[in-house]
Amino acid sequence: MSQLLHLQNKLQTVGETLGKLEMEVARHPESFGLIANMRSLRKLHGTLQIDFATAADKLGLDVMHYRILEERPTAKALSSSVGSLSRCGFCRI
Repeated sequence: MSQLLHLQNKLQTVGETLGKLEMEVARHPESFGLIANMRSLRKLHGTLQIDFATAADKLGLDVMHYRILEERPTAKALSSSVGSLSRCGFCRI
């Protein structure tokens, strides 16, 4: 179980760092160094996800993945999807 917690902490740290790096890449899209670092962190994040799933499976635990967090939609895409929900008539947002 301690390995699972260790992997969870690493996933959170890498995820947070990746989010910050993505914001920097958005500000400086011409920076090849930032883009290379982002690719490297995404690869590390993917490897950690596999390691986490493997460790959880050994403990008999199920791992849920939420697509919205993996695809990293733009703020514009998120806001337009929320806007369309509020106009559907069934939702009160």
